[in-house]
Amino acid sequence: MTYTYFLKYSLLAACIFLVAASSTDPNQQKLNYLNSGQRYLKKGNHNEAAIEFRNAIQIDPRSADAHYLLAQAYLGVNNTEAAFHELGETLALNPKHSDAQLSLAGLLVTRRQYREAQKALDQVLAADPQNARAHELLGQNYALTGDNSKAILELQEVIHLAPQRVEAYASLGAIYLSDGQLPEAETAYSNAVKVNPKSVQAHLATGQFYFSQGRLDQAEAEMDTAASLDLMSLLPRLFQARIYINTNRLAEAEKLYVKLKTIAPDDPKAYQALALFYVSTGQKEKAATEFQNLSVSKPADSSIKASLIEVLLDLRRTQEAAVLVKELLHARPTDARGLLSHGRILLSDGKFEEAAAELDKATKADPKSARSQYFLGITQK
Repeated sequence: MTYTYFLKYSLLAACIFLVAASSTDPNQQKLNYLNSGQRYLKKGNHNEAAIEFRNAIQIDPRSADAHYLLAQAYLGVNNTEAAFHELGETLALNPKHSDAQLSLAGLLVTRRQYREAQKALDQVLAADPQNARAHELLGQNYALTGDNSKAILELQEVIHLAPQRVEAYASLGAIYLSDGQLPEAETAYSNAVKVNPKSVQAHLATGQFYFSQGRLDQAEAEMDTAASLDLMSLLPRLFQARIYINTNRLAEAEKLYVKLKTIAPDDPKAYQALALFYVSTGQKEKAATEFQNLSVSKPADSSIKASLIEVLLDLRRTQEAAVLVKELLHARPTDARGLLSHGRILLSDGKFEEAAAELDKATKADPKSARSQYFLGITQK
């Protein structure tokens, strides 16, 4: 055996040994799962990330970072209860984990547990008085408990610490607006644009403010700018269309709604916008055709079938609607809109008692439905 051959063989054997060792080393396995999960998180693949983080926790149940990252994955799919649990685990293992405290405080605010949120934020700020996110959450907490003066002070502190943070300007403007301080609200929104001229969110928030005040020319200018900054952004274009409708430029609105289906083909707000526009403007035949096309291209979206049924009933195309109602309720027996439509069909057939029973189910399934209440009232006259 030559020396060169022996050297190559030794190096290969060493590499194999290292790979084998790393594949059985628990700490290395945990790190591999954590790294893989974080890559999934960056790509927005939250379910896949959660699997990796759970694998890491199986290896090391006392890893605070693994529990924290799993919480972030759960938040990404809006599983707030699971996220809440994992954040609690994180802090039990590492009470000084400030990122976990902030995430937990945010959840506590949304759960209206304001005192608990205050405690969590006080802890973060005691350790880091210049934590902009903590001040922002504290401002939200004060606003939700009706203490607007303290909320304003906290949000002003956020702007001082992080002047690029558009959300702080928007929140500050909203508080001033709710207090009727219109000049101060406008200043907050316009400052967001001045400091962040390339921010879609800044122009969008400012445009929404102008829209709320009926200043449609200024609102349109802001939405146009926001749309130009991001050619695929949906919200500015939805507001553009609303402005077109409010200024009786229906052809422009229709053209924009058609375009939205190509900009965000998988977003219900985009692909249903044209059909809902036809409904709102009384173009029911066009609405029916559009919903029929959508029911073919988006078969998994049950709300499309429910909307189509309602339009067909408004057009007195009852037999077509009845077939679809049967399909909808077979798949989703407690669907509030399906029950409402079935009640309407029974009502049109003069079957008042059966209609009342079905509409009563509809109101229980969706107590906020004014249409269900309206048609139920008709059965009792």
